[in-house]
Amino acid sequence: DSPTTLALHRLRAVTMTRRSSEQLPPAGDASSGAFGLLEGAPFKARIRFSPAVSTYVAERRWSEDQHITVHKDTSVTLSLSARSRQELLAWVLSFGEHAQVQSPAWLRRDLQDKLTAMLEQYVHRKKKPSPAEGSAKSTPDSEM
Repeated sequence: DSPTTLALHRLRAVTMTRRSSEQLPPAGDASSGAFGLLEGAPFKARIRFSPAVSTYVAERRWSEDQHITVHKDTSVTLSLSARSRQELLAWVLSFGEHAQVQSPAWLRRDLQDKLTAMLEQYVHRKKKPSPAEGSAKSTPDSEM
């Protein structure tokens, strides 16, 4: 049993139980109020999200000091504090083409470097197969 953050406005019904709050595990340290579980120096970030994911982003609290700007096209810009660049990058990447880091510049560069490295794994260049690859035909199982 781990704590879960629920979107209360989406609940349709609740059932009273005999379970008390004393049985719940202690909440994590939320004293920093910043995005991320890993410890690190807090930093500010600004990310723009497409209309396809804007409702999901806008209806949740990502950091105590977050600010959301809704644009005419219904995309949103989220300004927040974070404390783990790795966690924030992974989170942004999980939105794919629907998220764009606007600032800070170093975070944009980190994301560009990560995307470039990822793209290198998928871009097929015309080259001779290595001896280890041989001329065997590729199957879904052999590609992993």
